[in-house]
Amino acid sequence: MMISEEYNIIGETNLDRLRNKVSAMLAIKRGNFTRKELMGEGIKKYLYIKNNLSNCKYKDVYRVFYGLARMGETFCENYFKEMDKLKDDKDKITFKTIFEAISKERNETSFASKMLHTFKPEFPIWDRIVATDHFGMKVPNKAEKEIVYDIYEKYVTRFNEYKSSDSGKELINIFNEICDELFDENFLNENKPKTAITDTKKIDFLLWCCRPPKKSKQARKE
Repeated sequence: MMISEEYNIIGETNLDRLRNKVSAMLAIKRGNFTRKELMGEGIKKYLYIKNNLSNCKYKDVYRVFYGLARMGETFCENYFKEMDKLKDDKDKITFKTIFEAISKERNETSFASKMLHTFKPEFPIWDRIVATDHFGMKVPNKAEKEIVYDIYEKYVTRFNEYKSSDSGKELINIFNEICDELFDENFLNENKPKTAITDTKKIDFLLWCCRPPKKSKQARKE
């Protein structure tokens, strides 16, 4: 299926924009990164989820870390019910099967990708900050599911292309350097964030954190 231009599939202009943003982000190496501590807390929560998938301990952290709590208790219960089903049959885990299982009243592109990434961390998370702000891609509201599948597939391709690029490799190196700065030797040896976290998620962490700070209500009025 072909996707028309209205869906804002990333083109060379957006790739150039992404490269420019990454060039600016190299300031991270010099410590000019206000969200470094925030990222450190995120890494700890991410690894906790990863290390506790075999039991139910991860669920409370997952709710907060991935913003699931704001969806309400009914949605959360159904979401984790699907996760528990899929844990027993990982061969059936695809973006499509998850999306169809959890998208009831609206398209749940982001939450479907988060569940997919949890089981198969080589797949990127669809998040507005990363997918739209950095890669210039978006899913239209009320898009047919076939359109959603096609856009996510293209996003995976573009993300992997970027991951293999010089800029992507640079971000991966920066992530590893930040881990050395943030964590003591005991944490690094016990949790191994530099090897336990995929290159896909390393890039996602940095791109998600590297965004303009939110403006206050007063600033927006001015």
